[in-house]
Amino acid sequence: MPIERAGRVLKCWAEIVDELRTTLLANCMNRRKLGALLVAALQAPPLSAAPRSPRVSGIYSNLQFNREAGDLLGMELLIVPRDSDVPNSYTAFVQVAEGAEPYSAALPFILRGKMFDLVLPSGERYSGERLSAEFVGADITVRWRNGHEERLRRGKSYWQ
Repeated sequence: MPIERAGRVLKCWAEIVDELRTTLLANCMNRRKLGALLVAALQAPPLSAAPRSPRVSGIYSNLQFNREAGDLLGMELLIVPRDSDVPNSYTAFVQVAEGAEPYSAALPFILRGKMFDLVLPSGERYSGERLSAEFVGADITVRWRNGHEERLRRGKSYWQ
């Protein structure tokens, strides 16, 4: 992919250089046209066919100690690549704390653009709950089925 992009950039610059050479020779260095070409070349947006994919692997957390109740509140995800034949496959180690003992699970998921879903295992606390997640900048916004949203910041684990 980077080699293809470099080739496109070189081809673009080669076309600009050819146009400049033609302009210089044909117009006896017509400064206005040359200046306009240079300004246009320098102001052209960078070649980028698709938006950048988010940096996925890492720790995302809003887990915090609640002094008033003496327990934990929030959520934390540790996301790692999954060894799979399926592109964009990851595993999220999920931890949810709502005052009681934190709930933990390892959940596979597939990233679709900047979005992914996590389905918590049946038969346990949060049985079958589907969480929708989206990368927003470097962070993740998680939406629970009931509409509650949590913003998980990329960085260190609560436990570090």
